[in-house]
Amino acid sequence: MSTRPALREHARPPPPAPLLLPLAVPLLQLMAPAVLLDAWNSTAASVLRSHLHARPTMVVNTTMQRVHPVLAVPLMGGLGKIGGWGGWGGSGCSGGWDGWDGWDGLGLAGYAVALLAARSLGLALFLQAWQSRLGGVPRGADWWQ
Repeated sequence: MSTRPALREHARPPPPAPLLLPLAVPLLQLMAPAVLLDAWNSTAASVLRSHLHARPTMVVNTTMQRVHPVLAVPLMGGLGKIGGWGGWGGSGCSGGWDGWDGWDGLGLAGYAVALLAARSLGLALFLQAWQSRLGGVPRGADWWQ
């Protein structure tokens, strides 16, 4: 008796849960351009390091890594209520402002948006470092070769 059919059944991944698809699809659609930006950032960093400019490479990489969670937390979880003391409306002022109820955030898509923003910042910083350290920037045709 062969064990191959049993192994194929165990190797097959389970079908995705229907509740996960609405969360996963926007996340993955936003992560695709982030992967492209990561590839460009890695290439730019390796060129700078190969020309013995390790310090600006490290500064840009640590900046990217620090900006991402700073943006991801509010974009994923939202912003809480502002003016929770009751606002101006309850304090006797006639302005009628009761505060801001907040924003719920983007959930998992907020993680990807923060990643896109951090990687875009990193690419801009790498291009600035290329300009100042190496005296040039890539041409339009260089991005796809």
